[in-house]
Amino acid sequence: MEISKYMKAFLERNETKALIDSNSFETLYLSCYVWNRTELTKLLAKASINPLPYLYSIPMHFSDKNLDISIFKVPKNIMYIKERAFFGCKNLITLNFEDDSKLEGIDVYAFSGTGLSKITLPKSVIALAQYSFSDCNNLEHIDIESENLALSSHAFSGNNRLKEVKLPHLTILQPDVFSGSNIEKIYFKDSFDDVIKAIHNDREIDIKTTEDLLRYLDIKIDAKAYFEV
Repeated sequence: MEISKYMKAFLERNETKALIDSNSFETLYLSCYVWNRTELTKLLAKASINPLPYLYSIPMHFSDKNLDISIFKVPKNIMYIKERAFFGCKNLITLNFEDDSKLEGIDVYAFSGTGLSKITLPKSVIALAQYSFSDCNNLEHIDIESENLALSSHAFSGNNRLKEVKLPHLTILQPDVFSGSNIEKIYFKDSFDDVIKAIHNDREIDIKTTEDLLRYLDIKIDAKAYFEV
């Protein structure tokens, strides 16, 4: 791998070496320019250094467009997956989580454009940001195990193979969550009325029927919706 002049100078700094020696990888990533974090991740891997056990979040641009990644296991210490962390990793087909995961939030475009076909998120997750799992062309099934979830607009947009979704209790539900999908079945843990309570309207829409709700989420209105399952 060709190392940029900036990264070469960055790695040669005494401060950088001290951070690596002390396993202070959170500070190390924050010290590095955003567009070089992917390169830093690859360099650490090449040196057989695994920063993940020492991080509380997976940083922005941690490994975006790294086609070497096919399977990734999120350590239980990780609380947040930041913006574009795995953006464009087309060969990433399997995402697993360690037992007792502490993961709470997944940021914008974190897994956008990946090759995931199925997503099962742990109970600890409470927020999915806009476009967090958008444009995953192989994604067919979503199962979210959390008890409370804030679901932002377009979180799962552009997934044209998406057929089935299971949602937990929703605290926030924004519009167009599934824009561009071909969902056939969607399961809500809440009653229809409780789902409506979670909706934070930012545009004029009167939701009185299941068809109205599916239209709000940008799901074809002949899809099957199930409540309190």
